[in-house]
Amino acid sequence: MGIPEDLQEAVDVIAGGESRAVHVATINGETFLNNASIGAYPAILKTREGIYRRWGRSRIAAYWSVIKALIDFRTSLKLTIVVDGKETELRTPLVFAINNAFQLDQMGLAGQDCIARGDMVLLVAPDTYRFGLLRHAVALATGMAKHHTDYEMLCGSEIEIRMKQRKRYVARDGEIAVMKGPYRLTRATSPIHIFVPRASGKDVR
Repeated sequence: MGIPEDLQEAVDVIAGGESRAVHVATINGETFLNNASIGAYPAILKTREGIYRRWGRSRIAAYWSVIKALIDFRTSLKLTIVVDGKETELRTPLVFAINNAFQLDQMGLAGQDCIARGDMVLLVAPDTYRFGLLRHAVALATGMAKHHTDYEMLCGSEIEIRMKQRKRYVARDGEIAVMKGPYRLTRATSPIHIFVPRASGKDVR
């Protein structure tokens, strides 16, 4: 968004910048700006917390937490996903909702048109063995992921995820918490407004 990290420069943006609308989304009424996920990704974050507590924060510790969590992850979720009224049943280790076109760009994925329409993108990982899941994760992280091979993409404004388990860890913008299903994802009716430098482009998301 072009907001400086220096405190005084950031204050100057508040004083002399422009207000822009940023769309937010919710899962079961809880707000997220960028993404929300169920399955393997919350497991990665839980593993990372333990590794950071023991060894401290570092890039190596972060990478190791991903590898360890995916190798140990054994849960394939049996889901019913309803997107704008259309129901699909599938098994997957991970569903990842994205509300941010910039993040799709970073991952080398299409779907920006979905975000531009005011919808959300839902990435669904293929049901595979643990090393296959690691391979798909590497493909997504390096921008080499292929549609129908490393992920399926769904797009809609109202998404509901149902499963037998009553509670699961849910990650929202990197923070994890236990939530009760079913999980309802919606775009919030009102955006939040932020100050950005006047030189920023028209689209900040």
